[in-house]
Amino acid sequence: MAQFKYKAKTAAGATETGTADAESIIELRKIMLKDKNLYLISAEEIRSKSFTGKRDKKVSLKDLSMICKQLNSMLGAGVTLVRSMDILYQQTADPKLKETLRDIYEDVQKGSMFSDALRKQGECFPPLMISIVQSGEASGNLEEVIGKLASQFEADNRIRQQVVSATVYPAVLLVLILAAVVVLLVFVMPTFVGMFTSSGVALPVPTQIVLNSSNFLVKWWYLVFPLLGIAIYVFTRWIKTPKGNYFKSKAYLKLPIVKETVINIASARFSRTLANLISSGLPLINSIEITSKVVGNAIIENALMEMRDDIRVGMNLSYGIKKINVFPPVVHSMIAIGEESGDIDSLLDKLADFMDEEVATSIARLMTMLEPLLIVFMGGVVGFIVVAMILPIFGVYETI
Repeated sequence: MAQFKYKAKTAAGATETGTADAESIIELRKIMLKDKNLYLISAEEIRSKSFTGKRDKKVSLKDLSMICKQLNSMLGAGVTLVRSMDILYQQTADPKLKETLRDIYEDVQKGSMFSDALRKQGECFPPLMISIVQSGEASGNLEEVIGKLASQFEADNRIRQQVVSATVYPAVLLVLILAAVVVLLVFVMPTFVGMFTSSGVALPVPTQIVLNSSNFLVKWWYLVFPLLGIAIYVFTRWIKTPKGNYFKSKAYLKLPIVKETVINIASARFSRTLANLISSGLPLINSIEITSKVVGNAIIENALMEMRDDIRVGMNLSYGIKKINVFPPVVHSMIAIGEESGDIDSLLDKLADFMDEEVATSIARLMTMLEPLLIVFMGGVVGFIVVAMILPIFGVYETI
């Protein structure tokens, strides 16, 4: 239940203002007419303090999928777009998302196109969604394109969750390695220092390296850890810049273990997005431009933009895919078949489903190869420190 500040006209033509509770403006109009015999002129929801300021980040894939699924269901059941948006914003728990959906609802209620209302929210909603919604409005099949968007965002979110799940184990293992090294250098190594220095035995090079590292960490720990945190923060900020993103994208395509997974993810996103855009009626040139923004890799994005320019001057899509040589051969082959049969959007949908399976397989293969490598690395680091501590003991025994 929301509270509204309203302005209404009486039967005699006098203006009346006040506040009233209602589920929505539509419901408020019915209440005013039925209970008070007033004709509602305008109404504005009285916002709580938690609903202040615009949303400061993009809507997540999970929320986008939820929004599109519910919209598709309500539109399919015959509920109007205005009423559907009203229901959506009323039942949303997240305050920022609730405010965003409320703004869209109010714009649509005032007569704005749904795509224009989405566009007014800045970068909250991806260009892909706005373009497909706009094409659905133009063709009169908004329900259908919203359903396609729901499938798109659900598939993208599924891939994202697979990637996140795959990175959790390596991240935890690296933290454990760092913790083990810190414990050995800060707490274990100092107990051996006195014995090493009093023995008079020349310390082996590995022992000297570990000993110097331990002394430095014990003496300057209050600088080391803050500087490490600052370095990580600066790096994560830099990696989000165009240069940093390009460097990351190039590195991913150079790493033997990671390259296959990155290309399969980009292929799945490319196929599904292009299929939805083409089937929604967008021109191929515009579709490729929008698709290039969602593949998730700056190198592949640049290649697609170059391909777009070639297609603009007459090159067909399958030859363009073959020319840029960034996707697996199956992508070129399926697109070529689609062009020959005249059913390219359907072939792209099938290709996207196939690439989704390849993504799951490549992520599983990546984890199978990465786990033993990390374990060997962890064992090597800890083993080096342990051996460095034991070597001088053998030297003392030999001296005795």
